[in-house]
Amino acid sequence: MAVLLALAAAGGLFAAFTGRGPARADGPLMVETMEARSTGLTALAVGVSEAGSTIVMAALAAAVGAWCWHRGRRADARSCSRPPPAPSGCSTC
Repeated sequence: MAVLLALAAAGGLFAAFTGRGPARADGPLMVETMEARSTGLTALAVGVSEAGSTIVMAALAAAVGAWCWHRGRRADARSCSRPPPAPSGCSTC
C-alpha cells in the first residue's frame, strides 16, 4: 500500500511540475470562476478564510482558556495529559 501511495504521489508531482494532466485547466478555470464570483461572495470567502486562520484560532483558544480560568474551571483551562476520572458506578473501570 505504501508503494502505491508513493507512486501516486510521484505521479502527481510529475504532472504538476511538467504541466501535464489537470494542471493545464487550472488557469482558464480560475479566470472563469473569478468572473462568475460576486463581490459579496468574495468578501464572504475571504472572511471565512481569515476567521479560520492560525492567529484567530490561537486568540480564540486563549480567550476560552481565560474564560474557563475566570469561571473557576481551572482543570479545563490547563493542558492536561491525564484521562478524565471514571464516572461513579462504572463497573468496567
